[in-house]
Amino acid sequence: MFPSRLFLLNSSGANLQGYVYIMNATNDQVWQTPIVVPNNTDVMVESPDKSKMLLFSSGNNGTFQINNPTEAILSGSSLFLPARTESMAILSDNKTAVAALRNAPVSGASDGAVLVIHMTVRATLTFYLT
Repeated sequence: MFPSRLFLLNSSGANLQGYVYIMNATNDQVWQTPIVVPNNTDVMVESPDKSKMLLFSSGNNGTFQINNPTEAILSGSSLFLPARTESMAILSDNKTAVAALRNAPVSGASDGAVLVIHMTVRATLTFYLT
């Protein structure tokens, strides 16, 4: 759509939903159709190859992915975390992400974990205790 673009997150929209707006970075023109995302979506990170974004909603502790070329949420990419995160990153393979969950409940140990998110069509989690 735009050769150089920005993705802007507004996480507290009307009707309990948020929006990711797409803006032309050359002339600040906003694309008229935003991507609808869950309300309270407050973390958004882009993959190194710029092909997708991983978003986190504190409203339901859920993650989901946006396919940047199609500008749509990837079907089957939703994954619910056991606690809130404020820190995520997508690794250089563009298929793996990590999320720090300071308050993740861990049986028999103090709270906290680092999750590895395998960002395939069906996302999966691996837990690592902190």
